[in-house]
Amino acid sequence: MTITKSLTNIRSLTTAERTALKKIGIKDTASLLAAAKSGEKALASKAGISSDSVREAVNRADLLQVKGLSASRADLFENAGVNSATELAHRNAAALRKVLEKFSKDHPELNVHLPSPKTIGSLIDKAKSLEVVTPPSTTPIDETQARELAGEALHSHIDKVLFSEDPAGKSFRDAILGWRPKEEWPKVQQQMHADVANFVKNAELSTDESVPGSYWFSGRLFQLYTEVKLDKTGKALNAYVEID
Repeated sequence: MTITKSLTNIRSLTTAERTALKKIGIKDTASLLAAAKSGEKALASKAGISSDSVREAVNRADLLQVKGLSASRADLFENAGVNSATELAHRNAAALRKVLEKFSKDHPELNVHLPSPKTIGSLIDKAKSLEVVTPPSTTPIDETQARELAGEALHSHIDKVLFSEDPAGKSFRDAILGWRPKEEWPKVQQQMHADVANFVKNAELSTDESVPGSYWFSGRLFQLYTEVKLDKTGKALNAYVEID
């Protein structure tokens, strides 16, 4: 079930931007998310506001689909790099808490009230339940959506493969974590999560002829060569972090 909230709950939008969106029939978070499915750039052009403003608003609207996640927390999470309910579902509670702590420390002027680790864990669980009931998309995605989904795939890969007991992450753990004290591992995990945004922004996009319409991103994450491959609907086919 879609949670519908007023556009005033999206704190990144100015009064003028909310008015511009309302003029084209977007009056709440549900209609914003629905309109964004046809492309954020097209929506921005139609409303006469910047693509960045639309993207940030859509991110917050998506996070607000998580029950119990308030406007202020949606703002905090998006500013700290959590861009969707799906991405939140893939995050590790302890690592995310550290990311939020760093954001708060770097921006004392915002007087951030940090949610407790227990609350973060609860919100992640609720985001996971949303992800389970969301049907997979069959509509081809654009490059902007592909980059966002590549970021989500990397966040998941970091927690579920590299910093777990998954055999696929053994070479990473041996080379990158093996020589470090275990108490330093969460810091490394946090740094990798924080670097995902940089990878998404700068990754080179190419194609894989064996998967028509696919997106293949390559670049550096935590100074390591990294690839993410998506099919044309945004499904993650592969995520790979190479040990140089």
